[in-house]
Amino acid sequence: MTADLLQRIERLERDRRRGRGLVLMASAVAVAAVFGGARGVEEPRALVATSLTIVDAQRTPRIELAADSGGAWLHLRDAQGTLMTSVGGGSNGGGVLLWSSTSTVLARLGSSRTKDAQLMLAGADGNARVRLGCWSDTGPQIWFSRPSPPGTPPAMP
Repeated sequence: MTADLLQRIERLERDRRRGRGLVLMASAVAVAAVFGGARGVEEPRALVATSLTIVDAQRTPRIELAADSGGAWLHLRDAQGTLMTSVGGGSNGGGVLLWSSTSTVLARLGSSRTKDAQLMLAGADGNARVRLGCWSDTGPQIWFSRPSPPGTPPAMP
């Protein structure tokens, strides 16, 4: 049993030395690649990916950029990771959306069903309150939702 134990220990030490050698060799290759690539690059480098997420020091996603066959978009998030602004574009046009802290759309500037420009402002509940633009064949329109409950607006300070 002692000889078997000694053989196992020798094999483990040999494997450890071999592993350390591989790590040193891989580190040397990585350092050489970094320093070799740092010499006089005349053309700007490109980062190619289908998405990119930038996080803060707490690893909370703050900026997301992505593209797929439907279009491309950019999301900006607050310190808690809540979506606050979206910018995007695709086959139906582009748009900018402002979100509330409860994940409802407060404002949207983009294209309508008729592919014309439209601005929509919403209440805290996400329901449209004002629309400006073209969203039907009747031409440009301004639309206001009825106040609920009916009443007069508060006096200006």
